[in-house]
Amino acid sequence: MGHEARVAHSGRAALDIASQAPPDVVLLDIVMPGMSGFEVARQIRLQHGPAVLLVAITAFGQAADRQMSREAGFDQHLVKPVDMEHLKKLLESHGRAETADAPQDPSAQ
Repeated sequence: MGHEARVAHSGRAALDIASQAPPDVVLLDIVMPGMSGFEVARQIRLQHGPAVLLVAITAFGQAADRQMSREAGFDQHLVKPVDMEHLKKLLESHGRAETADAPQDPSAQ
């Protein structure tokens, strides 16, 4: 879709990548080696605040699973297999929101 992406195969690796280059969007599985996606989401929220779009991508889709995602700081909870059109719309809407929040260049007026 034209986005720059980085891949991590563990929670610790995801946090290391996020600390090196603050992400705009994080697509995060819940079940990962070493650290749950819930804990990774909490840490990313602490480090980078609400500007990062956190999306849980998981096989767990019950109401309790969605509640745990919200409590961990996820913005969205998508159940596998992910509908790619829905994901594309999420990414597009987040990009539009970032553009609207960006400081305007006064010389452009």
